[in-house]
Amino acid sequence: MWDEIDQDLIRRGWERYDELLPKLIEDYRGDAILIDCKSGQYVIQGRSEPRYAAEARLLESSPDAAVLMDYIADDTFAYAMPTTTAG
Repeated sequence: MWDEIDQDLIRRGWERYDELLPKLIEDYRGDAILIDCKSGQYVIQGRSEPRYAAEARLLESSPDAAVLMDYIADDTFAYAMPTTTAG
């Protein structure tokens, strides 16, 4: 699957994550962040919010988003692996 996804798009998503991290880490450590790799827009998934709801909020403003998801400065869970979707 990775060979089907634009590597430059993924790189831009991670660059945006690195840019946002310093201002989000204190208040949102461990929360999920969903970033549109195309526009740079992002949403923070609330702890009690389902993933699909957070992604729907992002897709409202960026309907063709390529979403990169990761946990903010937290890799304590084995399932906390970053994911991407191409829209």
